[in-house]
Amino acid sequence: MPTSTPGRLVAPGPIPHSISDHLCVDFVNSRFIDHRGGGVVYERLQLAEWRRWFAQRCGVVPKRPPGPTIRRELLDLRALLRDLLESGQAPDHHAITP
Repeated sequence: MPTSTPGRLVAPGPIPHSISDHLCVDFVNSRFIDHRGGGVVYERLQLAEWRRWFAQRCGVVPKRPPGPTIRRELLDLRALLRDLLESGQAPDHHAITP
């Protein structure tokens, strides 16, 4: 687990130390902002080690890393899921249709 010393923040590793019971929450949480006040944004979706961990967690064996189009779609999906989860509302057809 990352630690910090006065005046120095240590970045978290690619694999989260707390895991949700829900895959979509872990996927959404692949992007997060440092809660310690630094305002640093961490982006795990771009890390190959995180993608391997998440694929294994999902029971999927990817044939190759995602290309630029798939990466963009994953970012869009994650943003949509975050918006839906943060709204606290049940999604309607309009909310989930690109």
